[in-house]
Amino acid sequence: MCYCCAVNDYFFNLSGTAVYRKTFKIPNDFFVTGQRIILDLGQVESLAEVVVNGKERGVLWTLEKSVDITDFINTDKENTLEIRVTNLWCNRLIGDAKLPQDKE
Repeated sequence: MCYCCAVNDYFFNLSGTAVYRKTFKIPNDFFVTGQRIILDLGQVESLAEVVVNGKERGVLWTLEKSVDITDFINTDKENTLEIRVTNLWCNRLIGDAKLPQDKE
């Protein structure tokens, strides 16, 4: 589920970490000399941690949300990409402020 498109206020005002996982395979002949694989996450509002095949690649928290994952990829084997997106605590506080007094 993509939380960015949630219509329910509960999901819209969640605070915490969402984990996205994808497995993929890259054939050996995909690479040419000097070619790199750059993962571009596009728009991520807060921060994202990138893990490739169980190895932490880094935390992206600046405006630039791309990272080179070439050295973490296994060719002709299954690869696992995990992206942990964490938003700010203020997101939850904004949601709680909308609740009636007896629901806080």
